[in-house]
Amino acid sequence: MPPKFVPRERKHRKIARQKEAESAAQDAGEVPQEVTGKKKKRLQKYIETKLKKEENLELLKKLAAHKVDTSLLQSAKKLGRVHENKRERFQRALKERAAGIDVNGDQDDILLEERATDLYDSIPDKVFNHHESRAAVANESTLPPASTQGFGLGLKRPLEVDEAGLPVIKRRKRRKPQPKLSSAPAAHDNEWNGFDSGAEEDSTASDKFQANVSPGAEADSDNESDNNSESSEAAAGDSDEEAEASDETSPTASDADSDVEDAQIDDEAEERPTRLSAFKAWANVQRNEAMDFTPSAVPVTSEAVKASFTPRAPSPNPDAIAASQALATDTGFRPAAAVNIARREDVQNARLELPVVQDEQKIMEAVNGNPVVIVCGATGSGKTTQIPQILLENGYGSHGMIGVTQPRRIAATSVASRVAYELGDEHGKNVAHQVRYDSNVDRNTKIKFMTDGVLLREISQDFILSKYSVLVIDEAHERSVNTDILIGMLSRIVPLRRELHREQPEKHTPLKLIVMSATLRVSDFLLNQRLFRDTIPPLVQAEGRQYQVTEHFARRTQRDYVMETIRKVSRGHKKLPPGGILVFLTGQDEIQTVAKHLQESFRDNQDGFHNSSHANPRITKHVENDYLENEDNDDSDSDTEIHGLDDYDEDDEFAVEPDTTATTQRGPLKAQVLMLYAALPPNLQKRVFEPAPDGTRNIVLATNVAETSLTIPGIRYVFDCGRSKEKTYDGSTGVQEYTIDWISKASASQRMGRAGRTGPGHCYRLYSSAIFEQYFEEHSAPEILRAPIEGTVLQLKSMDVENVIGFPFPTPPSTEQLLHAERLLKNLGAIDARSGKITQVGRDLAYYPVNPRFGKMLLLGLRNHVLPLTIALVAGLAVGDLFIAAPRMDRASMDAGDDSSEEEYKKRRVDAAALTMAQKRQQAYGRANATLSAWDDNADVIKLLTAVAAHAQAEEDPDNIPSFCEEYFLRQKGMTEVQQLRRQLHNIMQAHVKDGRIAAFVKQLPAPSKKQIAMLKQIVAGGYVDQVAIRADLLPSPPSLRPGRRAIEVPYRTIIASASEVDRMAPIEQQEEHKSVYIHPSSVLSRLSVAEMPPYIIYSELSRATAKNLSDAPRKTRIRPLTTIARKQLAALAEGTPLLDMGKPIGKIEESEAGRRRECWLNVSLRDPNATGTTGWPLGAWKVAQTRKGKDWATEKVISRGTA
Repeated sequence: MPPKFVPRERKHRKIARQKEAESAAQDAGEVPQEVTGKKKKRLQKYIETKLKKEENLELLKKLAAHKVDTSLLQSAKKLGRVHENKRERFQRALKERAAGIDVNGDQDDILLEERATDLYDSIPDKVFNHHESRAAVANESTLPPASTQGFGLGLKRPLEVDEAGLPVIKRRKRRKPQPKLSSAPAAHDNEWNGFDSGAEEDSTASDKFQANVSPGAEADSDNESDNNSESSEAAAGDSDEEAEASDETSPTASDADSDVEDAQIDDEAEERPTRLSAFKAWANVQRNEAMDFTPSAVPVTSEAVKASFTPRAPSPNPDAIAASQALATDTGFRPAAAVNIARREDVQNARLELPVVQDEQKIMEAVNGNPVVIVCGATGSGKTTQIPQILLENGYGSHGMIGVTQPRRIAATSVASRVAYELGDEHGKNVAHQVRYDSNVDRNTKIKFMTDGVLLREISQDFILSKYSVLVIDEAHERSVNTDILIGMLSRIVPLRRELHREQPEKHTPLKLIVMSATLRVSDFLLNQRLFRDTIPPLVQAEGRQYQVTEHFARRTQRDYVMETIRKVSRGHKKLPPGGILVFLTGQDEIQTVAKHLQESFRDNQDGFHNSSHANPRITKHVENDYLENEDNDDSDSDTEIHGLDDYDEDDEFAVEPDTTATTQRGPLKAQVLMLYAALPPNLQKRVFEPAPDGTRNIVLATNVAETSLTIPGIRYVFDCGRSKEKTYDGSTGVQEYTIDWISKASASQRMGRAGRTGPGHCYRLYSSAIFEQYFEEHSAPEILRAPIEGTVLQLKSMDVENVIGFPFPTPPSTEQLLHAERLLKNLGAIDARSGKITQVGRDLAYYPVNPRFGKMLLLGLRNHVLPLTIALVAGLAVGDLFIAAPRMDRASMDAGDDSSEEEYKKRRVDAAALTMAQKRQQAYGRANATLSAWDDNADVIKLLTAVAAHAQAEEDPDNIPSFCEEYFLRQKGMTEVQQLRRQLHNIMQAHVKDGRIAAFVKQLPAPSKKQIAMLKQIVAGGYVDQVAIRADLLPSPPSLRPGRRAIEVPYRTIIASASEVDRMAPIEQQEEHKSVYIHPSSVLSRLSVAEMPPYIIYSELSRATAKNLSDAPRKTRIRPLTTIARKQLAALAEGTPLLDMGKPIGKIEESEAGRRRECWLNVSLRDPNATGTTGWPLGAWKVAQTRKGKDWATEKVISRGTA
């Protein structure tokens, strides 16, 4: 409904009317006061609130004046109860007496009740010394005779007396009430076969308890159920009163008779079942005689019955009944047949010792009865290798594959080979793996190990995953972006497959989902109602680690953890018994540094651990310690405290008993230092899985790739630095920063578990327990909170998930991340700028297995007929980090003191030789850089293309590749992945274009022409159109900054602000510097002079180095340039995106069609559409044709783009 029309009120008329009202008010003696309707409502609400508060205060005062004693009021739990037990009556009487009232008039009777102690005085003395039945005692007592209908009365036991004739009152323990036996009436007399006199039976499947039942008791229970239940209720009431009386009775026996009394109590406890059964048999007989009733069943004491007695079938297992009932529902499913697998004897014996195999029945009952199961097991319990085998044995590989996802490629391939080995020759060939660029899956595959990205690609092609029967998401605690998306997707695919199975059971089978990890943040999955809407998945825990791992914390935490690692590992190698050592570090640079120092240390002194005791001399090298904050005193204000030498014996923590089961070898152990990180070539990665040679200890230096799913043989000791390098992402600015910080407690547990995979181990923490408890989080933050998610958003929108924020993420991303991702996709044209729906360009981009930016470049390359070169560029950019950094020369050792000792002289000679070698490497780096920049020395992206083309040509001789990569400072593994990705993208593009010959793969790339190079630079700029920087002195309002003396000191500004927060208290120049960005020293532009620096730069990412010390000044934000671009080209690429801002008309306006169309010149500029109060970068004037749409003018076409 359109808003109501309100006529415009002229301002001068309104002012005149207000003056007249003020003058009238002054004439009447009133003070003019303007009160709007909104103020009136607020005033009225304020008055009402005040009145309510005053009324509440008055009411509280009245209640305080008339205070009511609530001690005699009863609880609402007793509503509906008529009778009170003795204890409640006694408590009520005491309270009424304290209050001075007597409500029911029975206060004296309750408090002054006399106990009937003369009941047994009339019983003859001979009864106490004669062993007769309780029936005889009752007949000789002076109790009133029971009527014929008075069955069910409880007979009191005679008192036992001591030698002096005094009664002996025994302690009685309160027994838990036994559940009532629920017996259904028998249809035929011969259906009940009786029980054995001492048998233990289950009454029902739901009531699990055991009791010794006599034949008479069983007959009694049957007759009571058939005739009358009052006797059982009366007996229960008497037994309750008897128990209460026994509770209120205090022991009066002397200390001298305590032992005898305890012995009698034990005897009574053994005889109690027999006496109770005898009494119930006697009571049953008395009742039957009084009612003239003859039971239909023959007494089980008959010899004929005993001779023909056959025990009934055992009761069914309650767990089996529950499992069968669960399988009868829609959520349960179980394969029809199992698979018998014959394994080697040693493999089978090793499997039986794993905790997961021992809990196989519990796990499979949960899997069979539930669509989703969460499995938690300690590190080393065998989850990764055994659960897929258990599923195969239970028949889940007969109607589809068993898919297992791993977060890393090396884990997927290594686990697949291990499972194939354990399954043997017959079934091992049905195990395969599929990772990027490598797959051995065939039609006979039943167990498939893959990375989570591979499964995501399959979902986009087959949403219901019809090829799988079970999916296992392993290592879910790492919470990678792909893992979170997978779990969210599968939470909807699992119920969809169940519905399809219900409609077409012959075509579809239900899909089972197993999420497992050693340390899982269970709350994110169990308490997330959007994730699993139908039911909460059960949590199955496999208890216990296979082998014990002893944990050793450092007494203090060294700030320089790299040197502390070198020192401690060297000491451990000399002191610890045989066994592999696994060292966790943060990155490749640290691993290479530690490896170099360890190799030098072991080269000087090859002696490691001696099997002969006390063969190693004590190391007395003094070290200068630089600890972290004072961990023993949390109130200290000092950030750093310097201490001297440690005042404790470090060798105590290395006092480990040798493994007696292992074969020992005389003599010292030698060290073999191995490295393991993601960028290492596969042939070098596989070396860590090979056993160490005889007399050698493997020392593996690894990043967190060895933290999960990997079992390195022979590892007995783990040295954990407690830190990791993570890439953090600022969603508002796009700045990526590598930070080294403490790991989580869950990661620390995973690292410790690496030492207990093949035997008992030890974990040496290079940090104290105080640091561990104070600074270590329970779990690491999910990757989705610290990574760009534009690819994720595009993928979800391509699956018609319009409301991305409503997607069932285990941990939803922040609003800033979603806004940044949608802004980028709008700039690329992947989603509509107004509706937010995916466009055809977006669907094309989602088809490629690369970042949306690279997908846009592929589309532009296809349109401009440079597809092979564009694919090579995209492959290099997608893999990334292909160039080895320039070698650095360390001159610190050359500037050492003038110590003339022989040792220092040798050290300086070695350092001088190393410096000469570093100088030669730096010269070689310069020559390689110049060669790779020959096609274009101002564009880093063309340097990358040259490297890819040169490597493709060098692959003609595979033996020459290592030397080629070393000569040109290229990472061999990364370059190999580039060529594999090139081949994959060519295959995808061939299926995507009409003429497949356009996208045919050609191994060797021809040299591009100058026109093609210019076209490639514009294509790259089109993919990164929103990541452009302008030289700061070219801004409309240049900042006041000192001009740089080198290229890396020239300030630039990005179109999207690179700093979200600026310290307003800092000097102006420092604030402006914080807003600016600078090129990275590794760029080819760093060799230019200040005057040659280009006005506009397209960059790939923003990065900021982490300050090493807290007192250091903030590091500069660096950009990694891709190419330069001219102003006219930038304006043309930004056309059609929200980045291009068209101003108001300038000059003459040519109107037509009665003012509905016009042609005019406009000023165009580049600006961030989400930034307010900022001035755009002027890009010149365009002549455009516009059409009126309402009050606005929409640009139809650009007639002339003027001049740049």
